[in-house]
Amino acid sequence: MRTRLGILGGTFDPIHVGHLRTAVELREEGRWQEVRLIPCGVPPHRQTPCVAAHHRLAMAGLAVRQTPGLTVDDREVRCAGPAYTVETLRGLRRDMPAAALILVVGMDQFVKFTTWYRWQDVFSLANLVVVERPGETAEIADGALREKVAAGRVERLEELHRALAGHVCFWRGTQLAVSATQIRTAVLQGRSIQYLVPEPVRRYITRHNLYRDSCPDLS
Repeated sequence: MRTRLGILGGTFDPIHVGHLRTAVELREEGRWQEVRLIPCGVPPHRQTPCVAAHHRLAMAGLAVRQTPGLTVDDREVRCAGPAYTVETLRGLRRDMPAAALILVVGMDQFVKFTTWYRWQDVFSLANLVVVERPGETAEIADGALREKVAAGRVERLEELHRALAGHVCFWRGTQLAVSATQIRTAVLQGRSIQYLVPEPVRRYITRHNLYRDSCPDLS
């Protein structure tokens, strides 16, 4: 059976239960062997994260330590410049030439997908899962992106591994009303973040005095 690797990137500033619940449900429903969380070092399309990459990487590692099938990859943190998704996928494809790579993208990001660096190459390197939110009515305005979706759309996660790349599945799992912005604001205001992040992550934030100062509104 072809290896199925889910890829969930982000700033993870900080990682929270919403990220983790999505990863767990996708792995179970898609019958993927692994979901790899890849914290971004220098995000090319967003503001600079609030805390340094080594802290965000450490928190991600703590968050998945007790969860089978979830792992953390530090390749984007080690990258000297901006971390482009297409380059990350190329590296993973070199490492795992026979695996079905499955990139997880939120709908809010997917509607802007044509602004990503070499976005068309992503479809030749990986399959995509687009995570929709309840009540979301976002439409894909770009015609070239609509054509890519029409050519590769499948209806179920289990169908993604039929090819190494090129398929797209729209998926709606359990959506927890948690955001990194909410968590950073709570820390800044001296409020509890218990149960919004895994307990080891909460202790890490406290121990290192993270998010005590205001920072950009990153989700």
